[in-house]
Amino acid sequence: EIMDALAAHGPEFIVLSRNDFAVQVLDTSRNIRSLVPAYPTGIADPTGVWDAFDGAFLLHYRRNYDPLDGALGGQIAASFAVEGSGPYYLLDSLEALKEARLDLLRQRVRRV
Repeated sequence: EIMDALAAHGPEFIVLSRNDFAVQVLDTSRNIRSLVPAYPTGIADPTGVWDAFDGAFLLHYRRNYDPLDGALGGQIAASFAVEGSGPYYLLDSLEALKEARLDLLRQRVRRV
C-alpha cells in the first residue's frame, strides 16, 4: 500500500527496505515489482550498511538506469559492509567474489 501511495506522485521507481534486510523495488515505468533478498551472510558490524547500499545502488543504477540492477548492486555492497568493519573492508573485497554474489542474488530475485 505504501508503494502504491508513493507511486501516485509520479516517481520513476521506488525502493523500500524491509525489516528482513530485503528490498522491494517498484519500477513504475514498466510496472514491475521485484523483491531482492539480502545476501545471506554473517553480521559483524551493521554500521553503515544502508550507506553502502545507497552508494552502490546509485553506481549500478547509473550504468543502465535499471532500478533492479541498482538494488542488486546495493545488496551486494551491503553484504560486504556487514561482514567487516570500516570502509576499507569493502574496498579489499575480491572482484570475482562480488560477481559470484551478484550472480547468486540475481537468481533469487522474485517478482511480487
